[in-house]
Amino acid sequence: MVMESDLSPDILLTHLDWNIQHLGEVLKQDSSDYFRGAALQRFGLTGDSAFKCMQTFAMQNGETCNSLEECVQLAAKKDWLNLNDTWTGLISAYDKISRIGKVDDLPLDVFQGLGEYHIALKDLHANLLKRV
Repeated sequence: MVMESDLSPDILLTHLDWNIQHLGEVLKQDSSDYFRGAALQRFGLTGDSAFKCMQTFAMQNGETCNSLEECVQLAAKKDWLNLNDTWTGLISAYDKISRIGKVDDLPLDVFQGLGEYHIALKDLHANLLKRV
C-alpha cells in the first residue's frame, strides 16, 4: 500500500493535472442537475489534489500547512499562485463541499464560480510544475 507521504511531487502533479482536465471537461457540459453535481464532485477532488500538492511542496521547503487556506497563504508567499478574490472564493467553495458532502445541498454560487476556480487551479499546477 502506498502512503500519501510516499508520493512524489511528480505523481501528485500528474493527479492534479488529470483532475483539472476532467473538471474542465465536465464544465463544458450542460448545466443539468446531473452535470452540475458531477462538476461539483470533480471540483472537490481537484481541491483535494491541489491541497496535497501544496502540502508536499511545503514539506520540501521545510514548512507545513494543515488546511487549504494555510496552504494557499503559503503558496502565495512562495509565488506559486497569485492570491486574489478567486482564491478566496475557491477556499470558501471547497470548505462548503467538504462540510456539506452532498452536492445537491450546495448553493448555486459554488457552481457558478467553478469556471474561475478551474483557471486558478490550472495556474497553480503550471507554477508548481516549474518547481519540479
